[in-house]
Amino acid sequence: AVEITTFDCIVTNLPWGMQTARNLNLSDLYEKFFRQSWYVVRPGGKIVIFVLHGMLTLQLIRSKFAGRFRILHTRVIKTKNSLPSILVLERCPQDDLYLELKRQIWEFNDYVNMPASIFHAIHGWDNDNNENNNQLDNNFGTTALTTD
Repeated sequence: AVEITTFDCIVTNLPWGMQTARNLNLSDLYEKFFRQSWYVVRPGGKIVIFVLHGMLTLQLIRSKFAGRFRILHTRVIKTKNSLPSILVLERCPQDDLYLELKRQIWEFNDYVNMPASIFHAIHGWDNDNNENNNQLDNNFGTTALTTD
């Protein structure tokens, strides 16, 4: 098995749906690629991809992975029949959008009784882990979590 954050760079020519993956939804395939890349490329690592539909791929990155990858460079290559693109991305050190979502959920906790199991699931914590519960108390004051 590949260790998490193992690679400095991934260089790939993703399927274009012309011969390989003709019957697949390329958007779904590309989304799976980016999700897996997040875990195997070290923070600051690069991803260089060659795709047929650069604009659609950029839209996918901006809409679903904006907090995880930063677009460093794009290059459209004019050919006789198409406009393939080379995209260079950098893996962000942390998923800023996810962290912001966690912060917002924490703030909602003042107004909504959220079961502890849901709160811990969102934050990836074990319900029985007292160290994390103490960390919450230290960072944010007394928690207002309910028990199941």
